[in-house]
Amino acid sequence: MFFTTFAIGFAAKLYTVNVLNPQGLAIEPKEADLLVVVMSQAFTPSWIAALPVAGALAAGMSTIGGLLMVIGSGLGNDIYSTIKPNAADKSKVRAGFFFTALGGLVTIILALNPPDFLLTSVIWAFIVASSTFTPVLILGIWWKGANRLGAISGMIVGGALSIALLVDQGQPVWTAADSSWATGLPGHGNLQRLSRLVRNGGREHAHGWRKG
Repeated sequence: MFFTTFAIGFAAKLYTVNVLNPQGLAIEPKEADLLVVVMSQAFTPSWIAALPVAGALAAGMSTIGGLLMVIGSGLGNDIYSTIKPNAADKSKVRAGFFFTALGGLVTIILALNPPDFLLTSVIWAFIVASSTFTPVLILGIWWKGANRLGAISGMIVGGALSIALLVDQGQPVWTAADSSWATGLPGHGNLQRLSRLVRNGGREHAHGWRKG
């Protein structure tokens, strides 16, 4: 499967250069994913070519359904329970259904006329989330010396640096991979440093003072 992916990529490149470009059908680099559909239509029957499209639609629908469930459970259970701590379970379930439907309605309205910042916001979310949570996920599992203060500091440093890189009219300065390296590594380092300070000298030492 791994080598097949590379083989398909090279075949798509050759097909673009030898077939599409002479016909004036150039594909922009940002639209390279369209080669999957183009290659399917060129070399397979129509019913097989429809499978990648169906898979993409199924993936989109499952993602939307999962996110709507998260919205409904988060607002209907966590937020609603905080506002009304004595609410009955049936009320929480109804609130979850209501917020799920509301989220779906808002999604439909936005899909009818998608705003320009929608794609940018998705890129922001991936960059900030990876820079914020990756140090905690990796070191929290594989390093026994990680602790609470170190995890919090790593999240703050990684998240703050990723937000600082998102300048230039809302577009990332670097690619998502480059920015993850630039912000994730300082987060890792800060998590390890503060965790060692807390472990070796106690919380007072980490804050720069000791009890007399």
